[in-house]
Amino acid sequence: MTICETGKVCDFTENTETNKTKPKMGAYEALQRNLNVIEMFGKVIGLSLIYEWKSGPKFWFSVFYLFFTWTQFIYSQVKFFIDGEEKRIFEVFAAYGIAVSCTLKVKCYVNSFKELTAMHKFSLKLCRLNSDNPFLQEQQIQNTKISKMFYIMCFISMSFYLFYPIKCFVYNRELVPLSPIEIMFIDQSKVSGFLVANFLTMLMGVYALLGTLYMGSHLITYILNYSMQVDIIGTHRNELQ
Repeated sequence: MTICETGKVCDFTENTETNKTKPKMGAYEALQRNLNVIEMFGKVIGLSLIYEWKSGPKFWFSVFYLFFTWTQFIYSQVKFFIDGEEKRIFEVFAAYGIAVSCTLKVKCYVNSFKELTAMHKFSLKLCRLNSDNPFLQEQQIQNTKISKMFYIMCFISMSFYLFYPIKCFVYNRELVPLSPIEIMFIDQSKVSGFLVANFLTMLMGVYALLGTLYMGSHLITYILNYSMQVDIIGTHRNELQ
């Protein structure tokens, strides 16, 4: 208890509710949280970094839709050639990057998911054993920020891609397709066909985005944590001398 100059009792007791500082997240918790976020993207498309992973309905639907995407690209080019629209054939080549990229991601996952799982488990073990290491804590927090920036950039890119076609349809009533391709048995000159074709195209984009977020994030995390063991040794170099 302290008497102020006014003669009143002044209470300098610290308010634990308002002044309580949140403890800094440990390295293990930061890495585990980052990996959990990445795994959320994988659940939608049927992927998961566990040793016991087996292909299920979600994965096979993703593979089927990837095959469907390839068929529509090829069909579009054949149709444009028959209709004498040779210039539009080259427009489809711009969309091939989606199919090629997704195909490589699936192949990379199927061939390497056990190795990637082992690497992440090794990183988690190092973080758990050195969770209070200040350098490792800061490193994992920075890695999480980099991953968040990657997510934001992907979503912003998708938003820019969708903005113009949606704007033209809502405000100008113009039927601007999301992708320069034709869908089999669908007349995109009609509003109903346009909406169906764009829904299928948007679904292609969503699956491509999820695949990019999942495999891209795991690759970024793998690269950022590759030197973790060396970094831990470096922080204890004085003890080793």
